[in-house]
Amino acid sequence: MWPVAYDDGRVRVPLADHLTTVALCAMELFPHELSVLERRLSFPAGRALLLAAALHDLGKASRKYDRRGSSGKISFMYHELASAYILYRSAVQESQEERRVFWIAAKVISRHHAAMDDRHPVDIRDMIGSLPDVIDKVSNTIGCLRPGEAENVVSEVMDKLQKRSSQLAYLRNEIGSALQDLKVVRGQLSRIIKPFIMREEMCYQDAGKHGKEELRRDSRLHRDVWQFIDNLARVRDRANGRNYYPIIASLSGALIVADNLVAHYERRTSDDEASENYMRHWQHELRRSGRDVSSLSCLQYVESYVSKPDASALP
Repeated sequence: MWPVAYDDGRVRVPLADHLTTVALCAMELFPHELSVLERRLSFPAGRALLLAAALHDLGKASRKYDRRGSSGKISFMYHELASAYILYRSAVQESQEERRVFWIAAKVISRHHAAMDDRHPVDIRDMIGSLPDVIDKVSNTIGCLRPGEAENVVSEVMDKLQKRSSQLAYLRNEIGSALQDLKVVRGQLSRIIKPFIMREEMCYQDAGKHGKEELRRDSRLHRDVWQFIDNLARVRDRANGRNYYPIIASLSGALIVADNLVAHYERRTSDDEASENYMRHWQHELRRSGRDVSSLSCLQYVESYVSKPDASALP
């Protein structure tokens, strides 16, 4: 059952199921807010949120992970930047308007762990001394993806969204563009990932000849990742001068709430007491606005895919 979104030795969550459920949850929770954003800001907010939610953890398909000693959890450091990079680079052949949707969705993905120390794109960009290490970790994560495995994850998400869209009225207006956007990403994965795989191979094969530090400084890919991080931190579009902060902040908030809510129902454990407090607060606020979290249709699928881990299934 690989790739996984979460594994702590007690609970294992398949990646495609988590991505699908978060995407459904984000759309089911905030249809009114998305409608207001679209009407007032003239931007396809629902489309961008659905795309971001459906791919927010794609970087976890990487075989580059750590298992924390005491908790036993699998950790994918900066997976959100790897996910955002893939989405950011997927729209190269699309129109300017299409690219803008992909770019906004990438910025939203990059912020879904921004509450953690040094995980907001602005903080990362300004970490002058540590930035080369961050860039290296992001590059390693992408380089340890296998195009076929990542493509299978996207295909699974597409299939699951399509099957459930007929039963969910709030998704019917967005499913067509969502499937087309995901198809674009799936078609670009191999092109985006392969240069990083080649770089990883060079680091191992030529370590004695060049050294990893020299490869890092001279790598065109690392300069590209730096420019990408710099762009993530920006909220104003250079092409039209428009400030997209209200959209980015709103959609990031929606993704964070949906992601944490789904994680809560997936029975994940957290070492961070603040996360549980936020969860209780969000549930309280949602109930006050007439949205009963326990009755959300998107959460009815969770029990069907959460399982007890088998250590032999890890790569």
